[in-house]
Order: sequence, then structure tokens, then C-alpha cells
Amino acid sequence: MNTQITITIPEKLYRRAKKLAQSLKKEVDVVLAESIQLDDAPPAYANNEDEAVERERIAFLNMHTSLWKKYPLEHVAIYQGELVDHALDGEALSKRIYQAYPGEFVLMRQVTDEAEPVIYFRSPRFVRESK
Repeated sequence: MNTQITITIPEKLYRRAKKLAQSLKKEVDVVLAESIQLDDAPPAYANNEDEAVERERIAFLNMHTSLWKKYPLEHVAIYQGELVDHALDGEALSKRIYQAYPGEFVLMRQVTDEAEPVIYFRSPRFVRESK
């Protein structure tokens, strides 16, 4: 049985819910209800952020050769599988991207000769600080 209620939520939250609902081809009330269910099963779209990260990472890898030829050592921004911006200054690029795509995941990486450089750690040691 469903109960109909009226709630007031911040405009920003409503826009996020509406955008998510559109991407899932569902009504906003359904997405909100699924989001606040108290059972153990997360909603089906709980990993959308992870999917976006992986989609942009794969797009970067696929574009790496051409990016290296055009923008060596520059910072690039990938959104929805497309190059949307680039700059020598990574901080300047970040500022532009955060303004242009608020609340969205945009992959920003420096284009180096290796698409995914391997990082080695020698004998990592974690030290707890005493309080």
C-alpha cells in the first residue's frame, strides 16, 4: 500500500533527483522512494558514479595515442566519452570544469607518454600517531 505525502526538499536536491530519474526513465517520486528504502539492497543505480568513472577512464585510454600527439603533458578533461577541455595548467582546467559541469563526474588527467603509468611503492609502512 502506498501513502501519498507532500515534502519540501532543496531545489538542488530536486534537480539531481530529476536528472537521475530522466537518465533511468523513471518518475522522480519513484527514484526518491527507491533511494530512501531502508532494506539492505541498494537501488539498481547506486553505482552510477563508478560506471561514469570507468566509462571516462576507458574513453581516455582509447584516445590516449591521439591525445599524446596533440596535447603532450597537458591536462585534459573527458566527459561522457568526449574531450571537453585541455590546458597546460591543471588547476585552471579544474576551475573551468567545476564551473561548467557542477555535480558531474569529469575525468581530468595529465597526458603522459604512458596511458596508465605504473606506480611502485617500496615497503609501505603505516605509522599510527599517538594522541
